[in-house]
Amino acid sequence: RCLSDWSSDVCSSDLVYLQTDPCSTRVGEGHTVIQHEAETDEGRALDLYSQRTRLAAVAVRDVEDRITATLRALGDPHLVRGTIESFRIKSLDRLKQKAGRRGWTLLQAIEKAQDFIGFRLVCDNLQDVRRASDLIRESLSRDGYRIQRVDDYVAKPKKDGYRAVHIVFALPVTVGSSTAILNCELQVRSRLQHTWAHLSRVDLYSADVPLPLQATREMQRLSELLAKADKVADTIRQRIARPRRGRKPTAGQTLKAGALAFL
Repeated sequence: RCLSDWSSDVCSSDLVYLQTDPCSTRVGEGHTVIQHEAETDEGRALDLYSQRTRLAAVAVRDVEDRITATLRALGDPHLVRGTIESFRIKSLDRLKQKAGRRGWTLLQAIEKAQDFIGFRLVCDNLQDVRRASDLIRESLSRDGYRIQRVDDYVAKPKKDGYRAVHIVFALPVTVGSSTAILNCELQVRSRLQHTWAHLSRVDLYSADVPLPLQATREMQRLSELLAKADKVADTIRQRIARPRRGRKPTAGQTLKAGALAFL
């Protein structure tokens, strides 16, 4: 259930319970280094992360079921063609990186990260991306989930060429005596946008050396080419799906598809 570009995050098969070590105080020669407060904060963060991952493991199934039910409710699987490719729970390493970039503590990162749980819906065409995004956003709002933000990187791609629609929402979860509001992010992409994102992660962001400017420009160019291909695919689909004009049936003729289209 986990794609390679999310392999460093916590996935459904990797959930573990984290045990914190007792706090301690160390005294050095000529000065005192107090670790108690820092270790207490880290212990609280690890306990919170452990609780949130357990709650998230339950919540993801509910969200996946809601997304699937929303698309099925259309009654025609061809109106929106998409697949939930994966979900992931943000790893401690990623949360620590985010904390460093934002100037947060680890505890704040766990509480504030908008994508503590990440979902990904990959659609066949651009029109599927639009329809699915609108339907899911309306469904979540109707069911009482608070939509925090919608980022449309299809209409306005990121500088590196990334394209997708991100729906950020708050997910209240209760399991036994444990309760929390988990921040979730649903990424909705076309298959070509998904291919670009996967290639960019493998070839660029996983590199251990600074990225050459030319490589970044080539990935931007690839994004533009795939965006054009997406539009061509959309045009083909619209032409195929265009209603038939039909033919006027003659008297006494058995009604066939062409005659029904005419009527």
